[in-house]
Amino acid sequence: MKRARGASRLELLIAVIVIGIVAGLLLERLTRYQEYAEKTVMEATIANMRSGLRVRVAELMIGGQMARVGDLLQENPITWLAAPPANYAGALPHADDGQPVPGYWYFDAARQELVYLPQHRRFFQAEGGASEVRLQVMARRPSAGLTRTPSAPVEGVSLVLTAPYRWNQPI
Repeated sequence: MKRARGASRLELLIAVIVIGIVAGLLLERLTRYQEYAEKTVMEATIANMRSGLRVRVAELMIGGQMARVGDLLQENPITWLAAPPANYAGALPHADDGQPVPGYWYFDAARQELVYLPQHRRFFQAEGGASEVRLQVMARRPSAGLTRTPSAPVEGVSLVLTAPYRWNQPI
């Protein structure tokens, strides 16, 4: 009678290679879903800030204080949320002060812009080679459209992207 033997080295090598390929594919898919989740959370936060801005303008309208709508140009959009996001690093007087961490929001007080640094940047592309998403509160003026210059009375405000981006990520 023959004795039962275990797997040969070739069989073991083939099994390890197959497991490695499957693990690599799963890791690739997991990375894509992480990036997709980050993009979704970022866009939801932007949508919530835009809603908060509309509520703030409505409060001023109801209170008969439309002349103060222009003051919103100087506000940090994070203040319009019920609570800041867990990944909000705060307001920085200058973007070079401290090193903002990828995956976090911060308010660039010098430029009056809200900035998000994506943590996963493999599929992230911003115009002009930027590595972040930038938003700024702009005034709608009857004669000039969207602007930040105080040339005419403000009729409304909008939170706009100053650094457009794309997330080229097939799911």
